[in-house]
Parts: sequence; structure tokens; C-alpha cells
Amino acid sequence: MKRINRFIAAVALVALTVGASAQERGTIEPAGYLYGRLSRLMEVAIQGDYAYIADMHNGLQVYDVTNPSLPALAGYWNDSPGWGTSVCVSDQYAYLVEGQAVRVIDISDPHAPTLTGSWVSQDGGWMMGVAVQGNYVYAADEFLGLRVIDVSDPTDPVQVATYETFVPGSEASTGIATVMPYGDDILYAAMMNRGMWTFDVSDPLHPALLSTLESSNFICDLELSGNCVYAASRGDGLFVFEIQEDNSLQEIAHVNLEGYSGGVEVAGIYAYVVSGMGSEDPMEYGRIDIFDVSDPATPEVIGSTEIPRWGNDLGLVNGHAIVATEYSALVSVGISDPTEPWLDAVVDEFGTITDVSLSGNLAILADWQKGLAIVDVSDPDRPYEVSRCIGLNGVASVASDANYAYVVSANEGLSVVSLTRGVEHPIVASAPLQDIPVSIAIDGRYAYVALEWLGMQVFDISDPARPTAVALHREERYIEALSYSNGTVCLAIRDFEGSLDIVDVSDPTSPQLVSRLAESFLSDVTQLGTRAAIVTSSGFEREARLTIIDLADNVNPSVMGSVAVTSGAKTVALEGNYAYVADIFYGLSVFDISDASNPVEVAASTSRSPALRMVVRDKRMYVAAGYTFEIFNFEEGNEVKPVSGNGGGANGSDLVSAYPNPFNSVTRLGWSAPASSPVKISVFNVTGAKVIDLYDGAAPGGRSETLFEANDLPAGAYMIRLDAGGKTITKTVRLVR
Repeated sequence: MKRINRFIAAVALVALTVGASAQERGTIEPAGYLYGRLSRLMEVAIQGDYAYIADMHNGLQVYDVTNPSLPALAGYWNDSPGWGTSVCVSDQYAYLVEGQAVRVIDISDPHAPTLTGSWVSQDGGWMMGVAVQGNYVYAADEFLGLRVIDVSDPTDPVQVATYETFVPGSEASTGIATVMPYGDDILYAAMMNRGMWTFDVSDPLHPALLSTLESSNFICDLELSGNCVYAASRGDGLFVFEIQEDNSLQEIAHVNLEGYSGGVEVAGIYAYVVSGMGSEDPMEYGRIDIFDVSDPATPEVIGSTEIPRWGNDLGLVNGHAIVATEYSALVSVGISDPTEPWLDAVVDEFGTITDVSLSGNLAILADWQKGLAIVDVSDPDRPYEVSRCIGLNGVASVASDANYAYVVSANEGLSVVSLTRGVEHPIVASAPLQDIPVSIAIDGRYAYVALEWLGMQVFDISDPARPTAVALHREERYIEALSYSNGTVCLAIRDFEGSLDIVDVSDPTSPQLVSRLAESFLSDVTQLGTRAAIVTSSGFEREARLTIIDLADNVNPSVMGSVAVTSGAKTVALEGNYAYVADIFYGLSVFDISDASNPVEVAASTSRSPALRMVVRDKRMYVAAGYTFEIFNFEEGNEVKPVSGNGGGANGSDLVSAYPNPFNSVTRLGWSAPASSPVKISVFNVTGAKVIDLYDGAAPGGRSETLFEANDLPAGAYMIRLDAGGKTITKTVRLVR
């Protein structure tokens, strides 16, 4: 047995000084990301095998529904602070309404939607519906009425006409809820609680009102089939209107439905209506009702099924109804037998992404609530999900090779998942664990699993179909992370009297603790060759630090160097002469460790969400960040003045984060500026008017936080402006109610 060397050293006591020579300072640039959090899904439009969804807080989401039983996120566009309320699709463009704006988005590649042009209202209003006919977009404004926008040049949409339906002095909205073209010359408009209006748009520059059909119903969706218009009415169910010779409408049928009907589609002799049930709590259930409309004057319900969310809209594809719901879910319902529809799939995207591993051009994401997501990252600017393994729960960590992902989860233990594309049931083997897992590493033949309160379990995975437990290294303290390299495993034990345990696994069937480095509040450990890097978070008057350790002799490890990092340091990765650090307060940093005795920060940036784990390949950072998966590129830069070895941040001003964003009442702004420099942080609304000054004084130096309390402000987008050191930086935040 190898001897244990108790190297009881507080590694943070290593003193560092600023290097005399200048360092290369680079940049961290965001590449692609997957926002794994659906919000309020307002409308869905189907074209080919793709569903295009207006997401209230996340712009345009695109799902591949080739297999409607497993809708997969294909692409997205959400580079705007607007609110996605409606969408329609025509050929290579999607037209997305975002409150006071219409976005023209190129969807010729559904995996990479790209903004082509925008039109933004200069006179207020709020658009709720959109339709396109030829070179014109018709937008339903709930306050003003009808807007006509010329999109013949998609790069420069121009409003060319309006028809105002606003009633002065009215306390209720008197505009239009939604619109639907009929041929080239007619447009039907569902008014806000005022029935149906018919417009002549043969000359789109001069829309003319032809007729009205008054009622107090709030119609929110329209569908044309034959010579009938089918309407879903919130609170009143399904209406059927017959188109008369003069193109006016006459009501021929009405079926009252329980709940609040949101969308309607018609295919053949069937009409499909989706509703929200119960109270107006979006977490309440919804329902799809299927009508036989072979005689439109006597629609009859022939089938129904409940769905686990409030339904807002639906589209039909491949024998399924794809439902956009009010609260964070896309629902797929089988309708091949209209008399017995069934709930087939519920996609509410990522729960919490806890870890990431790379296998070729695939990123394997461990999702605590939703299993395993497999994402194509061959184009880092546009990652997209290609498949998912949903038979796993409580997924904590993942490691992968060319053919398999090795997944550890609280409920299923160690699972081996095939990475072969097209495999319908990819779990090929499982093995039980003796405690709750927190981390896994592999070396080809063996898998090393860190157990939360029990130590480390070792598995022989030479036959992936039969993983076999071969050893247990017992350590009854809380383990935060594990890493492996060159026959050595490092266990990060996180508590007030924590340590980095160094375990020799040259014989994996008999792991031996050979040395221990005392260190409190360990967050992560990684290894590259004979080097290890650890990060610690701050606590009990201790600053967070990155420490580089020499493991060439794992019995006698030595601290090579250490540097202060941001307080929420959570994960670390090594590649070449660089250490990459990400934290739970949205910070990203790259340190030059070519002189390991003096690590120097050479780049810093921010992530969209708090980082949990990260891997790096070819100077590209792949970050598992809770609700998001994010990719960043590190580019080496030009010579600049070196950063202080104990400063933990760049010598410059930076508005680094806003969390949460969107937010309900309060968001926390993270920022930094040179010590003692004058700093002013202000908030402006969308009109450019200043709302409030949040900070006006001298910077304390390093990273700081300021609260933006918006309890008395209306919902919408706000711009945060930081003025410091002759530099102005802005960031947009969204207040939701």
C-alpha cells in the first residue's frame, strides 16, 4: 500500500505578485446557445416539418416535428427585448409580432433563423395578431386597429396604411385581436369584444370597411375552410361563420365549451379547438376538443383529451396537434383517430443543465429533471438538439467517448447511453450506485463515480453493455466534484474543513488515497496531464481563488500558484496554457498559466445564466448553465498592461450581469469599475426617458452589485446604462408582471 502524505497546506496562502512583463489580453466572445426555458407560448405556425412558435419572453422558437412524438428544438431567434405575441410564416420568412414591433426573420435554414428587417411603431399601440398576404403584412393592434406593412423589401418593412378602430373615451380595448386574409382582396378581423369586421384590401394602401357582424365575444383565433370561417372565442367556445356572396359573414353555428378557447385549426371534416380550463391559472390543465364539421352548421364534438397546461394555440402536422401553452410547455397530441385523441409528448425543455461532455460534434447535456439532451455543435454559432434520452431522472453528471455517454443519476444509478443517431431506445445498460452521485469521469476502460457522502465507486466499462462495479473508495464527507488523469483521481471535498483528496488508481480495482491538500469551500477540480486546477468559492472572510497544483508526483503534490477570482467561482477547465473559470454570478474568465506561479487573467466576459459545469476544446468554452447551454470563443489578444494577481477582475468598467432577467420586481446588477473612479448607473425606458439613477459615486473597485427595484414601474423593456472611466456600457432588462 502506498503511504499517505498529509500535505496540510492552505493553498490560498501562496503569495503572488504582478509579473513585470506585459501579458496578452484577449476576448471572450459569445457563440451559440440554447435557451432551455420556454415561457408563455402564444401562437404556433406550421410549415413543412417545423413548428414556429411565438414565445412571449423568448422571441421565435423553432421545433423540428418530423417525429411529433419527440419535438426537438431546432433553432431560435430572441435577440430582442420585445414580447412575442403572434407569428405567421410564408415561404422563407417568419413574421413575428413583438408588442410594438414586427420582425421579418429569414427561416430558409430553420436551424438558424436570422433577423432580416424590423418595423417598430412610432405611435404606441400593442399588436396581438399578424397575417401575410403577398407583399403585405396585416397586423392586429388591440388599441389602434389595423396596420398594413409593406414587406416587399424584407430588409426594410414600412407601414403604408392604418385603419383606426379606436373608440375615444372607451375604457376597454377597441382594436383588433387577430386577422385572416381571404383570397387576395378580403381580410377578416376579429375585434376586441366587438364581433367580426370585413375589410376590402384589394388596394392595401387604402383598406376599406365592407361590413360588420357585431357581438360581445372575444374571438382570438380564426381559421378558413371552404366557405366558412371558424373562430375560437375566449369563454364562448367555437363559432362558425358562413361567407356570403358579398364577402360578409353570417353566424351559422355556435358550440359553447367549458374554459377559455385559444386556438382553432381545421383539416378535412374535422375542427380542432384548444382551451384553457379551470381558473385563469396557466398551470391549470387544458383540453383539445375535436369536432365533426362535415356539416358546418351542426358541429359535433366527437373526441376530447386533457393536456397538462393551459392551451393558447395549435397547429397540425403528421397526425398530431402541436399545442402552444400558456406556461412553459409545447404539447403534442395524437389525432390520427379523431374520436380518441391522446397525449403523446410534453416538451418543457431543459430543467436544470448540470453538466456537459463532448463527443465529436455532439455536446451531451445532463439535465437533472429531463434526462439527457444530445446537441449538435458542428456549427458552434447555431447548436441544435438532435435527440434526447428521457428515461432518466435526477441526472447529475455525464462523461462520454466516441460511442457512448456514461450518465449518473439519483434514480437510475450509472446508465450507458448509445450516441448512435437514430437509436430509439438509447439506454443500453445500467448499474446501481451505493449513494447519490455528483460527478463522473472515464478513462476508456473504467468509470469513476463520485458519491455524495460515501466516496468513489469504480466500474469496469470495457463492455459498455455490462458495466461492473469493481471497487469502492470510502470517504464519508461531502464530495463536490471529481476529475481523472494519468492514473490519478482528485476528489473535491467541500466543507469548512474540506480537502482535495488525491487517489492513486493505477490499479482501479484498489484505489489508494496517497495525499490530501487542505482547502475549504472547494467548488470544482479538473486535471490536464500532471497538472490540476481547483476553484474555491468565498466564505467566512475568505476570497475565492483559482489554484494550480503539480501532480507529477501524486504522493507529494505541490501548489504552483494561485490567484483571486470572482466570489461565485463554480467550475474550472484546463487547456494548453490557459485555465478557464466560470461562476454562478455570470462571470467568465480566462487565465494565462504559462507561468503557473503567477496566473494572470487575460480575458473576462459574462454568461446569460449561472454556470454549473464547463468543458473547453480548441479555446471554445461549453457551459452548462442551469436553464441554458452556452458556447463562448476565447481569442488571444494584443499586448496590454497585466492584471493584478489578486484583483480578480479586469482593470476596466463592465456591466457584467442582470439576474434574474426577465424579472418580476427586483433584479441584481453586477458591475465592475476601477477603484475610486466616478460611476453612474441609470435606468431608461423604451422612449429614452430616464427612470431613476441607481448609483452615483466612487467605485469601490472589483466586482459590485446594485439592486434595481421596479415595484412601481410598468412591465416592459428598460435599458441600464453604466458610465465609468470615460466608458459607457448598456444592458437591456425586461420587467414582467
